[in-house]
Amino acid sequence: MSGFLFYWLTWAGWIFVTFLLNRTNPYRFRIAFWLLVIIITSVYQITIFEMNFSIASIILFVLSLTAFIHFSLLELLYVTIRILILAIASSTSLFVSLYDPVWFIIEQPYMNSITIAFLSIVLFNKYRERIFGTTIGMCLSDGISYLTLNKLYIEYTLGSLTVLDSCALTCFIISIWSGMEFLQSYYSQKQGQPKKGETVQK
Repeated sequence: MSGFLFYWLTWAGWIFVTFLLNRTNPYRFRIAFWLLVIIITSVYQITIFEMNFSIASIILFVLSLTAFIHFSLLELLYVTIRILILAIASSTSLFVSLYDPVWFIIEQPYMNSITIAFLSIVLFNKYRERIFGTTIGMCLSDGISYLTLNKLYIEYTLGSLTVLDSCALTCFIISIWSGMEFLQSYYSQKQGQPKKGETVQK
């Protein structure tokens, strides 16, 4: 059922941020607020120049763009190239599934999420860049899909619940992987520190 993964993961994220995340975290309120806004607006659509948009997808796209607003021109160019790689890979996945679906062991949105998540992990080093860069890439991919399918007279809604499902699952996989990287780094640093009472040999 379209939207199940999106609602389940976003509600789980909102509950975690609201009730479990450290209250001193400066991003706690903002994350909880925007998650709630995205959940509420996911059922509403607007039409611009005969194109149907999900309001939630527009909010996600604009919010993700603001994450790179302080980057230098050279950094923006580098990030743009990586985002375009994600967008092309994601839209290619959709077109392959339409042309020859036998290549997909599982349903295309889920297969696409796994592929894009690990591609994002390879392309980006920081968790923040992975999440926002991937979101922009998947929104651009959605736009490419719309422009292509529209020429074939196939009705397509930008930011549909299926797309939001895929985006939410992708971000979840990235979060799990980045969390594992953080734990590995944390325990490596802990093991490298001298125990209490021990002296560091030079």
